[in-house]
Amino acid sequence: MQASTPPLSRNAHAAAVVVSMSYIPSDGRVLRQMGCLRAAGWQVTAVGCAANETTVTADQIIDGIRHVLVPRPIWSMRARLSAGVDLLHGRLSDDWRAARDRALRLPGLKELSHQVLAIAADAGKGRQILIVANDWMALPAALLAQEKFGVPFHYDSHELAVAEHETQLAWKLLFPHTIAAIERQAVRHARSISTVSPGIADWLRRSYRLTIAPTVTLNVPDAEALPPSPVGQTHSVLYHGLFKPDRGLMRLIDSVADWPDHFLLTLRGDAPQPRSKRALQKKALNSIARERIALEAAVQPDDVMRAANRADIGVFLPDLETSQNRYCLPNKLFEYLQAGLMVIVPAETDMAAIVAAHRCGIVLDDASPTGLARALSRLTADDIRQYKAAAHAAAQTLSWQQQSRHLSELFAIPLPPH
Repeated sequence: MQASTPPLSRNAHAAAVVVSMSYIPSDGRVLRQMGCLRAAGWQVTAVGCAANETTVTADQIIDGIRHVLVPRPIWSMRARLSAGVDLLHGRLSDDWRAARDRALRLPGLKELSHQVLAIAADAGKGRQILIVANDWMALPAALLAQEKFGVPFHYDSHELAVAEHETQLAWKLLFPHTIAAIERQAVRHARSISTVSPGIADWLRRSYRLTIAPTVTLNVPDAEALPPSPVGQTHSVLYHGLFKPDRGLMRLIDSVADWPDHFLLTLRGDAPQPRSKRALQKKALNSIARERIALEAAVQPDDVMRAANRADIGVFLPDLETSQNRYCLPNKLFEYLQAGLMVIVPAETDMAAIVAAHRCGIVLDDASPTGLARALSRLTADDIRQYKAAAHAAAQTLSWQQQSRHLSELFAIPLPPH
């Protein structure tokens, strides 16, 4: 592209359709993405799910953006059985169109696709449209719109799609084959691709034989970094986020018994499955260090960083048996940094590369309960103070203002004549 070529996104007739199988008004990455599009001059429409199963799905106008809502998917027992048989049978075929059609039979995807195609039909009425597909579940709609109307699309992968729920045996048996068939076709025909970490970008490049790796846009908050809180005589170690079995939370609780007495653990978040929360509560109550372990409910999104700022150390030591956890650069890592927390993460991960580069915490070769306890016992208050200062400096460097430039450059590429 020549520098003198004006981006078509400045044209009043160019529209971006942002698609996600999520409730977009509370999806931070998608909201930041839409901010980039609007700043580049696009007229943005969002197509996503209702907030919950009982929400009315009438269109909403939020901050000047039209949100088209589809009913939240309901995975009834009948839907699970039907999808399971369909996906299992699909393992016999590598045809991407068959895979796309299987995906469209999953709860919610047909409704999402219907709305996207209705909007994409405007391309035949003199408008030029770009679809922004967030994660693999938005790709069937994008591929259909491209096939029917010639609409180009951008793919933003928030996860390593084929390994997202790899710890669940049924999911691992049924989903990856269909996901890979769809994603392989999509990345070869996407106008542009972005993702959240270098590890996932390199995996996509190698696995689908791309000539250029996807653009990496880190999942950093669009917020001002908070000054670190003072380091006192007791030190608070925080995990915040989802309470899921692969997050290493049971090991965290096991470790507290061997921590020095002035270290406290807070687990703040929600559990997608109630049994996960009950298991954590039982584990904490049975710990000999239970007086130093607190389980707290998640706070509102706007309060996440302020609540975290009261802690000293942010920890995330997930299971590393899956590529998803090894390559992920979760938003919690950057939230810890934005809140001015020292960070502890496992070695040989994309997270470790960030922490090591900015010297804002500890990378554990041994992330077992004993290894974590040993690392904490060596920390002094001055060590924590220095790490927190480095985290604050890292947050100012790893800002959304910086990261958004990568997306803005992709969105500024002119669309081809339609």
